[in-house]
Amino acid sequence: MCSAISSGGRVEGIQEASLPNLFALNGSDFFQIFLDKHHRKFSAVGNVSRFSLLLEGTPDADKLKDRISSDPVLQWMSKLRLRRNLPFQLPAWKIVNSGKSLELKIHSAEGDTAIPDFLFKKDINPYKSCPLEIDLIQYSNGKAILFFSWTHILMDSHGLELLVKYLSEERGAFPLQVMASQSDELPIVEQLNKAKEVKSFLLDGKQTHLETLQEKVVKEAGNAYHVLRFDEAETEKIAAYSKELKIRLGQSPLFLAASMRCFESMIGKKGNKTQSLWVPIPQDQRRKGANGPLIGNQVSYLFYRLFPDHLTSLESTVTEIQKQMMDQMRSSIPKNYNIMMNLARRMPMPIYSQMAKAPTKGKLSSFFFSDTGALLDGLDHFQGQKPLDAIHYPPNPAVPGFTIVFSVFQKKLQVIIAYAKDCMDAELLSSFETALKKELLPD
Repeated sequence: MCSAISSGGRVEGIQEASLPNLFALNGSDFFQIFLDKHHRKFSAVGNVSRFSLLLEGTPDADKLKDRISSDPVLQWMSKLRLRRNLPFQLPAWKIVNSGKSLELKIHSAEGDTAIPDFLFKKDINPYKSCPLEIDLIQYSNGKAILFFSWTHILMDSHGLELLVKYLSEERGAFPLQVMASQSDELPIVEQLNKAKEVKSFLLDGKQTHLETLQEKVVKEAGNAYHVLRFDEAETEKIAAYSKELKIRLGQSPLFLAASMRCFESMIGKKGNKTQSLWVPIPQDQRRKGANGPLIGNQVSYLFYRLFPDHLTSLESTVTEIQKQMMDQMRSSIPKNYNIMMNLARRMPMPIYSQMAKAPTKGKLSSFFFSDTGALLDGLDHFQGQKPLDAIHYPPNPAVPGFTIVFSVFQKKLQVIIAYAKDCMDAELLSSFETALKKELLPD
């Protein structure tokens, strides 16, 4: 193994010895470290993502166990730990030879396919623990769930889906790019100028008090989740409605607009008046259809700042979101924000934290939102078993306490809502679900 910090690259005929034993985090990974610290300050669990894959039948557990224990990529990943940094040193993953290797954990469960609660309370310390865990739950009705837990610092949701596809094939059958290829950096002066442009955009004088649902912090052992599902016919109607509204670049503006309007309604039900909403949106920087990179968060961000006048109707909200999206794309905000995040990696965390929260006066966001698109597109089987359901369970910090993720699985739209129990009760959640359905499927 190499001993210097490596930027990685495409790995053909993957062997563990060809993978680096020390490599730097990218800027988006470093932001996830910041979020991990934020989670631990306000929650009982860190920045841990989870994903479940429901299968029609139970896969061969011994075969899957052997694949995981002998796979060079998975075993290399299991040895990764965050390096404790010196001041102004680049954050990096390092390989440790001590500690447990990744292995499949098998559980039995009676009845329906409910996921055991302890899996949602599982924490992963990126400095001390294996950054990825895989559980197989075998149900008495013959079905099974493959459940993945990982520190969000390691990879994004699309990276996990690439890993699932890789696991579904015989070793070597799925062309996997493990690490991001090294790209030429701009001269430092140009990088600083790009970062200044982003800073000016974020601090544009429109700072106002952000509305959130969270009023006080109660540390929970895990997040609460609710899944809202649409059938295939409803999903087609929503797609047609998106075209009727003349939405460009996918349906995300419709999903975000509906979410923001329903969120404003929840603020009103709590007796508060909305002053402004601020929502950062992750944007995948991979080439469309690329099989990698697997490791690292390959995202930048778009930012939406909306005021009450923008939220008077769904049409006006969509119009404003599309305007802000196009303005930011023309100004290269996602590209330049990525440059700024990479520049910021050497910052001590207290300074970085202050910088990250500056545009919102100490708050991160009104709520978190993501549209992950089509889940596991093209995956028809896993070890011969038909996938029946796939769900991303996003990490959700107690502040702001509300995260909403849209995705499509097997042509059916689903909405995953993660919430801190203190910021929402059953009545408020029900009203949000009813309002969201009405926004997306008007009479």
